[in-house]
Order: sequence, then structure tokens, then C-alpha cells
Amino acid sequence: MKEAQSLKVRHYLALGIPVLLAGGESKEVLESNFVYQLPDTSAQHIADGLKKLAVQTFSREKIMRYANAHLSWEAIASKTFKFLQTIKI
Repeated sequence: MKEAQSLKVRHYLALGIPVLLAGGESKEVLESNFVYQLPDTSAQHIADGLKKLAVQTFSREKIMRYANAHLSWEAIASKTFKFLQTIKI
């Protein structure tokens, strides 16, 4: 598989779990400080990514707040609504 499973990544972030992935993902997900994107799925890159996760201290509440503010259905619907308001008919 060459791309991330987007719903699973969002679900982990909503639970406050940092994510290590090797695949395409949306801008909102990749801009967070809780997702480490690997260049590929080689054993060395996975090991390096796991080391990064192991030495970081994460606040589950902070990850959950980020996910709620940027990745929830409500946040996405709000962005969509704002975009649709800009369309002139």
C-alpha cells in the first residue's frame, strides 16, 4: 500500500495517538506536529521514525484538540461552507 488510510490516521489523532506513516495524506494532517511522514517503508526509515516517536513527549489532550479543530466532520463542514459562500451564482 502506497498511501495512508486517511480515516484510520484521523481516528488515531482523535484518540490522542501520534502517527507514523509512509504515504500520502492531507495537508491538515501533515501540518500537525503529531504525524511523522516517512520517505518510504524501508526498515531503516521505520526504525528512525519509531526512535523519533519514542523520544518525544506528547500531550494526548493537545493531539485530540488539534484533531477536533482541524480534522473533525464539523471542522471540514465549516471549511466547506465558508468556501461555498465565496461562490458567486
